[in-house]
Formats: sequence, structure tokens, C-alpha cells
Amino acid sequence: MMGDFPLKEEETHEIIHYKKYNYIKSNIRGMKPNIIIHGISNSGKTHLIEYIFKKLYGESRYFTEDKIEFRGNLNYYIFDFSNHLKNIMMKKIEMIVKNYDHFNDKIKYIIIDNYNNVPEIIQKNIKVFMEKYYNSSRFILITNKLFSIDPSIRSGFFSIKINEPNKYDKFIYFKYLFKKYNVRYNSFLLFKNCEKYSIDHIVRVYYDNELNFNNIYEEKVYNIYEVMNTEFNINEIKKISMNVKELKLNVVTLFSIFVKNNPYSQTKNKLLIKEIAHYNYIIKKAYRDIISIETLLIKIYQILNYG
Repeated sequence: MMGDFPLKEEETHEIIHYKKYNYIKSNIRGMKPNIIIHGISNSGKTHLIEYIFKKLYGESRYFTEDKIEFRGNLNYYIFDFSNHLKNIMMKKIEMIVKNYDHFNDKIKYIIIDNYNNVPEIIQKNIKVFMEKYYNSSRFILITNKLFSIDPSIRSGFFSIKINEPNKYDKFIYFKYLFKKYNVRYNSFLLFKNCEKYSIDHIVRVYYDNELNFNNIYEEKVYNIYEVMNTEFNINEIKKISMNVKELKLNVVTLFSIFVKNNPYSQTKNKLLIKEIAHYNYIIKKAYRDIISIETLLIKIYQILNYG
């Protein structure tokens, strides 16, 4: 999901791993030995490498050949080895590294993501490729388990660890990102999310590729309808309240859409309007408005289900 945000290179806060960015880029540009990028899951390893190669060698595009999908251009190729068709991928990699461009004298980079899923027999084949085609290619292995890599391969690689970004790095990064893409957010809750969640999880909280952000109110109203028409569940109400707060939605707009489009009787709608107007005043004055939103949703549930 993170690859959906195109970023510039000039400002350090525009990439979350800015502390490693220039170091890795200079090693790749200098055609140094093959590189292992390792670190825990969801630390941003893949996004960082993809970003660096995009800056150095341009955008990649998708290829689908012989039932496998991979990305790349004339300079680099990215293979995800979480795919079960590893033998077909190996044949494709061999074909790429064998076709050396003698006229342009270019090094081809083979990036293997999720290398921790590569079995021992295939690792041996990769080692052969690395040694045989060293003059024409370099390999970059991305893994969350450094010691899943064969020791004989590890010994010939330059190893770089990517730590999980700390809460301050994530906070600065997402503030920039949300400002750039006009995503509404609450600074306090964003910082709390940066304390608790991974990069990918935070993106899912605030931005969904399947959802047009302009229609977020309609999406939340639909969520409210679902909760109101099922058995009372305080956890679901809390979840909606937190999401409304995180997305910094206008409560008046949200509940106006709810009242305008609901199928309830005129009597119930009058009660809803009265209650929403009352709580809108409270929410504006409240220090912790999330509690007031929860209380309003509970009141709405009582009106709709118990009259």
C-alpha cells in the first residue's frame, strides 16, 4: 500500500527511513557487492528499496509471464518469493541475468523480496547465479529473518539492518503525507497510533485504496446503520467513534447525512434531530469529544430500537 504515495527526494521528512536512505543509495549507485536488507516485518524495508530504485532508475511496471508476476524495467527487477511458483521465478531470473547488455555495460539488479521463504535448494541455485553472473548483475535480498539465509551466501553480502521507525519518525512522515494528500487527521490520535501501530496499519486506518476519500461520510453512515440494526455492541460503537475522531470528520455533516437518508419514521427522526443538536453542542465544548460521540451513538441506538 505504501508505494501509492509518490514522494520527492529533496526533503528528508518525505521518506520514513531517511537515516538509511542516502547510505543504501550510495552503495547501490557505486555497484558495491550484493546486499542483504533485513529487519522485522512491517519495518518498511521493501518500500525503502523500491523508492531508492525508482529514484535511481525510474518507475517499474508489472510483467505477467508463465503464470508469475514481477515488476521492473531495463535496470532492475523485483520478485516476491512469497509466491509458491518459485521454480518458475528462478527460470525467469536466470534468463534476465544471462542476457548481458554488452553495448551499454549496465548492471542488472535482481531484488528478491521475502527471501526468508526461499528453500535451501533454491538458495543454492541463487548462489550459483550470483557467482556466475557477477559481472552483469547484483542481487538484493530482503528478509525479516537474516539467519534463514545460507551462511555461504551471507558471507559474500553486504548486510544492512532496517529498524522499525520510532514513533517520532512515523509521526513526522505521516503528517507530511496527510498534508500532501489532504487527508484530515487529529494530531493527538495520530501520534498515539504512531506509538502503537506499524506503518502499514496506520495507512489502513486513514486511507483505503478501495475507498474514495470524498465519500468517507457515506461510508461511515453505512457503518452506523449496520450497528443500529444489529444487537447492541458497545465495542462496535467505540470503534466507529474512534474512527470518526481519527478521520477528523465533521459530526454535524455526518449525522445530517444519517438523518437525511434513513428509513425511520417521522417521530423517530424528530427525536434524532433533537438529540444530535444537543450533543453537537456538547461535542464542541468537550475536552474528550470521543466520549460524547460514543454517548450520542448509544442514545441514537436507544431511540431507534426502544423508542
